[in-house]
Amino acid sequence: MKNSTFIFYQSLLWVVLLVTNIVLNPYIGPPFEWLDVVPMMMLFISFFIVFFLLKKIFIRHARSVRYKLGLSVVAFLVAVLFLVVLENAWFEVTGKMLF
Repeated sequence: MKNSTFIFYQSLLWVVLLVTNIVLNPYIGPPFEWLDVVPMMMLFISFFIVFFLLKKIFIRHARSVRYKLGLSVVAFLVAVLFLVVLENAWFEVTGKMLF
């Protein structure tokens, strides 16, 4: 049960991180202007918050580091798979790409 909650929470945080990166990435690029600072700061703040929460989840799980890293890879793959299924379902319903 602890492994499934660990994977669920990590997957949720990875989804937040990936969606934030996908949404803000088009606004960040050369030539860098002051308008690019706002999305960059939003991205850095979300990265900081997510990695802080991932660290707390990682510390609370009482297994070896190798085992936790394996579960983290599984959680990342689950998050990517969730986003792919969400994108495909959205495209089937509306005919437009979500991301």
